[in-house]
Order: sequence, then C-alpha cells, then structure tokens
Amino acid sequence: GGYGRDHFLLDRPGGRCSRCEGLGRQYFNLEFLEDISQPCGVCGGRKYRDEIAEITLRGFSIADVLAMSVARASRHFARVAKVHERLAAAERCGLGHVVLGHDCRELEEGEWLRLRLSVEWTRASTRTWILVDNPATGDHPADLSHTIFALRELTDKGATVIVADQHEAIVAAADHVVVML
Repeated sequence: GGYGRDHFLLDRPGGRCSRCEGLGRQYFNLEFLEDISQPCGVCGGRKYRDEIAEITLRGFSIADVLAMSVARASRHFARVAKVHERLAAAERCGLGHVVLGHDCRELEEGEWLRLRLSVEWTRASTRTWILVDNPATGDHPADLSHTIFALRELTDKGATVIVADQHEAIVAAADHVVVML
C-alpha cells in the first residue's frame, strides 16, 4: 500500500528503476561502433524497482501488462471502461500488434500517426480540429486503410479533420477536396 500514480509512471522517479531510469535496458556507447544494449542488471528489464514490480492486479504485474500487445491488453482490461476504450481505439487503428511497453521512438511513422489519431479519437468532439500532413507517406496499403478509417471515425465523432496529401486513396476518402496550385 501507499503507492500512488507516480510510482507506476516511467517518465519520473518514484517506482522506476534508478539504474536504467525505467528503460529496462542499459546502453553502451562504443565510440566508432554501433551502440549496444543489454537488459538492466538491477531490474532485469522489468523497468521498475522490485517492490513496485511485485505488485499485481488481477494476477498481472505492471511488467506483465507492459509485455502485453494492445490486443491482449484490450481483452484483459475489457471491464475497465476508460482503459479498454483507449486500447480498443488503438486496436481499431491497426495497432493491436504493438506491445504496450514498446519504446514509442521505435514506432514506424504510420504507426505513430495512428497512435496519435487513436488518442484523439477517444476525446474528439465537435470542437476538435485536427491537421494532418502527408499521412500516407511510407505506409503500406493495409496500414493506409487503418489511417483512413481513423480519420473517418474522427469526422464521424464531429471533429474537423484537414488532411494535406495527394495520395489517391486519401483524396478518394475525403468529403471535400481543395486543389492548391
């Protein structure tokens, strides 16, 4: 007992491992060679201090939850409305395969955009304006369909979405097209 929200956040001290600062890995700069990393020797890659990593909820520790995919976590937290809503939105945006504890800096550009769109999706209203520049850049056609789906869902919730792109699938999905020369 006595642990608050800050003990489970990795971006500030509290419950995170003090050696790796919640990264779960230790990185070594080898000057002229590619940097290497290995699991943290203190937390064993769990990212948290032992007393925090041992706390469980419904049989899972925070490290266990961070090892779940978005799809698995969505099913696991189906009865926790606020959590499930956000995970389900990410899953519907084609991110079901992403592991919760995955470093966001390693997401592909299209995955990062869909993650941001899924967050907006859970809080969009008629007062929400979203500007997206080139959402199709580098996306696989299957991923692009998830991006278009997310943009459509945002407009269905009443948000105003402005997209700057010339990709034919994006243009075909638009409600209005403005050509600027």
